[in-house]
Amino acid sequence: MSIHPAIEVKNLTFAYQRNQPLLDIEALTIAQGEKVMLAGHSGSGKSTLLGLITGVVEGAAGTLNVLGQDFVSLRASKRDMIRADHIGYIFQSFNLVPYLSVVENVTLPCRLSSVRAGNVQGSTSAIAKRLLQTLGLEDPALLKRSVTALSIGQQQRVATARALIGSPKLVIADEPTSSLDEDAKRDFLTLLLEEADRAGAAVLFVSHDRTLTDSFDRAIMLEQINTAYSARQRETA
Repeated sequence: MSIHPAIEVKNLTFAYQRNQPLLDIEALTIAQGEKVMLAGHSGSGKSTLLGLITGVVEGAAGTLNVLGQDFVSLRASKRDMIRADHIGYIFQSFNLVPYLSVVENVTLPCRLSSVRAGNVQGSTSAIAKRLLQTLGLEDPALLKRSVTALSIGQQQRVATARALIGSPKLVIADEPTSSLDEDAKRDFLTLLLEEADRAGAAVLFVSHDRTLTDSFDRAIMLEQINTAYSARQRETA
C-alpha cells in the first residue's frame, strides 16, 4: 500500500482579490521525512502558501493534501486539530505567549494536544529543557523567565523548541534563522534536522539564505513553480 506524501499540491490557485491570483501552482510534492528548503522573492506567495499548508488560510481551489487530508475542503475545526496534533510551526514573528515562562511556552503544544503529549517519552519539561539546551539556552534561571525578558535570538530558539516538541509529522519553519549568527544557524539546523529525523518528520524550511541549501534534500524557488507570480512580473516589466 502506498504511503501518502507529507504535502501534495496539484493545480492549486489562490487569490485575495478576484481576478488577481497570488498562487497558481501546477504541482508540488514533499515526501514523508523529506527536508525541503523553499526560497522566493518578496511577493512570490511564500507566506500565503505556508498559511494554506497549515490551515490558517482558506479559500484555495485545486488539490492541497497535507498529511493525507484534503485541506481545500476540510472544515476549519478539523484543520485546527490536524495542525495541533501533527504540525510544528516556527513563526517568523515567534508567536510566543508573554505570560508563560520559557519552559511553559515550549511545552504548550503538549498541553493543547494529547497526541503530541503522547509522543513524549518521559517528562515534557525535561524534554523541553533538553531541546533548549541543545539550542544554547542552558541557564536554569533563564528557563523560568517570561519570554519577554529574552533577546530576539533567544525567543527564536524558544519558538523552535516549541515547534519540535511532541514529534510532529510536519515541521514548517518561516525564516527561522534571520536573527542568528553563522554558528547559531548551523547549531539550529543540526537540531532541527536531527529532531525531524528522530520523529520521521518532513520539513518545509522557508529562507532567503541560499548558503543553507546544502543542508536540505532539495531547494525550490517558488517563483519557478508559481505561474501567477511569473504573470505578474511580465505585466509590470
